[in-house]
Formats: sequence, structure tokens, C-alpha cells
Amino acid sequence: MYSVNLNKKFFLLLLFLGFSIYFGLFAGDKLDFSNENDIAVFFNFRLSRVLLGFFAGTILALGGLSFQTIFQNELASPYTLGIASGASLGAAFFIKFQPAFRIPYFSWEFVGAFSGALLSLIFIKSVFAIKRSDSRFTILLAGIAFNFICTSMIMVLQYIGDITHSFKLARWTMGSLDLLDMEPVLKMFPFFIIVIYVVFSYSRELDIMLYGNELAHTKGVDVAKIENRFFILISIAVGAVVSICGPIGFIGLMVPHILRLVFGYKHNILGIASIIGGGAFLVFCDALSRSLFSTNQIPVGIVTSLLGATFFLYMLLKK
Repeated sequence: MYSVNLNKKFFLLLLFLGFSIYFGLFAGDKLDFSNENDIAVFFNFRLSRVLLGFFAGTILALGGLSFQTIFQNELASPYTLGIASGASLGAAFFIKFQPAFRIPYFSWEFVGAFSGALLSLIFIKSVFAIKRSDSRFTILLAGIAFNFICTSMIMVLQYIGDITHSFKLARWTMGSLDLLDMEPVLKMFPFFIIVIYVVFSYSRELDIMLYGNELAHTKGVDVAKIENRFFILISIAVGAVVSICGPIGFIGLMVPHILRLVFGYKHNILGIASIIGGGAFLVFCDALSRSLFSTNQIPVGIVTSLLGATFFLYMLLKK
């Protein structure tokens, strides 16, 4: 009976994914596939945008799922913990102060985003170590405080920059999947695989950690080792998302929480659901952002922030 209900739930989730992909591919102006230009638009703009949204949404959803388990806090996510903000500050710094030389494969924005994400994690880990007995709210407040610090520093970079840099920073901080070819998709794909691998490799350990670190230790789980691996690998992946798409907030908060209510607490099942649900949700939000206004599109980060802030307020009031 349980497997039948589970199959129905996954079937509905796959229907949502199919609808989101269709919406993402065909939202906006109608394409004529007998026209070479429209075919190029389909593959280089719409298909690549859907793939990028799916990869980024999956990374953010699995990152949120992992952090909520590790911190035993349903409000934890790469965004609320300040990791995305730290990555944004690092990327914004290199947008403003772009070095003259290039590095192979990775952009300076990625280097900055990864460095900023690690800096934020060091900050959060320090607070977690100091206030472990009251970690549930202390970590959340520390993440909010770090968000304000990073936002203020980004505003400083905007203020001291010229018009071109300030405009670029302002648009980038809104979060967007706007791209013109497959290159960002190919760059995102390895991090998509890394996050999936690490979550499913440690799904059993994450199940045990739900019941507390003391029980996990008695079951032979090396909590500190798992925490450090997740922190580093997810920071790398979130840094990749931020460097390519900008800060897209609240995916990692909303999606795992909703899916946990539907699918339960087993991480092997939740992991699959988060891959489908996280990717589908961001693709849907992006298509919605392109369809709200007939004359112009708004950045997808605005849509996810509006939805996420409302959901965040609901969770705070519920708790």
C-alpha cells in the first residue's frame, strides 16, 4: 500500500516536471520550427535555459535538504544560512575588480563565489561550535546577520563602481537564468553530479543524523567528517550556481520542506524527489518570470524571493 501511494506521489511530481519543462520550452513567442533562426532560439536559448534551471534547482534543493538535516533545523538552506550571500559577495567583488589574466575553465566570478561561500561557512561553523546548545535559532540569526553584512558590502561595490559595473551588479544580484548558449549548462553539470553523488552516498548517515548527533555517534557515524564533506562540496556547487545564475533564493528552503511533508524523511526517497521537485520548481518559476509581462521579462530571483519570503514567514509563524 505504501509503495502504491509513493508511486502516485512520484507520478504527480513527474507530471509537474513535464509541465514545467513544456512551459519553459514554449512560454513566450510562438516558434516556427521551419525557420532556422527559431530553431536556434529553441536550442541555444530555451532548451539551455531549461537545463540550467533544472541543474541549479536540483543543487539548491539538495543543498537545503542536507543542511536542514545536518543542522536539524527546517529553516536552514544555502540562502538563509548566508552561503549564497557570501558567494554573491565574492562574485560581485570579482565583477568589480576583474583581474587582467584568465584562468582555464573557471571564471573569476566562480572563484569569488566559491571563496565567499567558504567564508560564510567558516562563520556559520564558528557560531555553531560556540552556541551548539541553542543552535536552532542562533544559526538562523547568524545567517540573517551575515546576509545583511554581505548585502551591505555589495551595495558598497555598486556605489563605488561606474555606471556599467553598477548596472551589471544590480541585474546580477537579482538572479537570472538568462543565457545564449550551452556553455553555462556544461559548466554546471559536474556540480550537479557531485551534489547528487554525495547526498545518495550518505543517505543512510543522514537518516540517522535526523535523530541527533549523540545517537549518530553510537551508530558509528562520523558526524564531523560528514559535516565537513557536505559543507565543502555543497559550497562548491552553490558557488557554481551563484557565479552563473546569481543569487536565486529560497529554493533550498521551500522545496525540501514541502517534499518532506509529502514523501517522509528517508533521504534516498527525498533525494530523488528533490532532484525532480527542485529542478521542476526553478524551471517553472523561470518560465513564469518570462510570461508575467508581455513586453519584458523579470529575473527569476525576484519570483523565487517573493514566493520564498512568504513561505519563510509562514514557517516562522507556524513554529
